[in-house]
Amino acid sequence: MVWMRKCLSVATFSAFAGISAYAPCGHSSHAATDGAETLVVSCVSVEPWGFEALDTGAHCGYLAFLAKKAGLDVISHVRPIGRLVAGLGDGSVDIAMVVPSPERDKLGFEICRPTHFQADVAYLKAILAPHQVSDFANKSFGMIKGSTVYDSFFEAGARRVNIKSMTQGFMMLALHRVDATFCVQPGCQMAARKAGIDNSQLGFFPVSDFPVSVMISRRSPLMQDNDAIDRLRTICLSDESKIELDNQINKYLDY
Repeated sequence: MVWMRKCLSVATFSAFAGISAYAPCGHSSHAATDGAETLVVSCVSVEPWGFEALDTGAHCGYLAFLAKKAGLDVISHVRPIGRLVAGLGDGSVDIAMVVPSPERDKLGFEICRPTHFQADVAYLKAILAPHQVSDFANKSFGMIKGSTVYDSFFEAGARRVNIKSMTQGFMMLALHRVDATFCVQPGCQMAARKAGIDNSQLGFFPVSDFPVSVMISRRSPLMQDNDAIDRLRTICLSDESKIELDNQINKYLDY
């Protein structure tokens, strides 16, 4: 099936800022083949799922795997969470991996939930010993823009310090420029290593476990191809898919 439109893009979350992943309408981010535009898949800019400086990551690699198995031509990009969700809404992102919510369900059509992640708060044990969310009141807290996962901490009085990546948060923690920072497993130890913090120095305050969905933008022309959607769903639910996702995560944990 050939989809006709001026621009298609796929967005992905990334950990580092500085590279634009947006292709304006009328300017395809990938050369068309046989008259059909290339779909772009996207992952979030949180390590190891997406590295903005590399414009790839574990979730990008996984989405490319799904697309190839489904016979789709794609290019992947990494985006901060806010831009990724906005891309689902305006159709500049065709396929993405995001935490599902009622608001995002209005923007994207969920085809599967292949994985999940554990959200934690990282801190230096020599500085803090938190037992509840209120213990972070008046503490500086490193947080990327666009995420609502940690809202309860800011509602309890934590002072938000905007950061661009999980690694940056750990670097600021090492320099005592923040008292705590967000971290999502399985990337926390990798970010700590890059920041030069020994794992024995760290404490992790558990927040919650969240599912991750593969979503198709409701404004994507892919929504017109039920056969392609069924192929993507079947592959996503397969044992081969689980193995591929694990391989992708393990690959990028070494970055």
